[in-house]
Amino acid sequence: MSKELTVMMLTWEFPPRIIGGISPHVYYLSRNLAKNGVKVYVVTCDFPGAPQQEIIDGVEVFRVDSYKNPSPDFATWVYLMNVNMQKEAAALVNSLGGKVDIFHAHDWLVANAGIGLKHVFRKPLLTTIHSTEI
Repeated sequence: MSKELTVMMLTWEFPPRIIGGISPHVYYLSRNLAKNGVKVYVVTCDFPGAPQQEIIDGVEVFRVDSYKNPSPDFATWVYLMNVNMQKEAAALVNSLGGKVDIFHAHDWLVANAGIGLKHVFRKPLLTTIHSTEI
């Protein structure tokens, strides 16, 4: 009997938050993986009016608080968002009994959370860099 693959995707944007192309990319990728029997969790930033947790097209979405730490600039916000994302994603993995096979970080904005989770849980990390800002 084959084992179901479990993927945890990390992204700073996911519907209804749409800043650019990452949001639709992660939505369609996660939806199609779920349709093909992969268990998919998406950990993303919260968004006003969006539920903290929901299932969309077979994908379990968890939104982390990205506003509780005021920050003077975008770089500081990204750092604090990664701290919160790693902490909340780790709690989710622990609640699943560690049953995540691979982490998939979408873009440099969530790279630190992905790297931390990779080392804590000793699981592979796949990274897709969608853009490079200077």
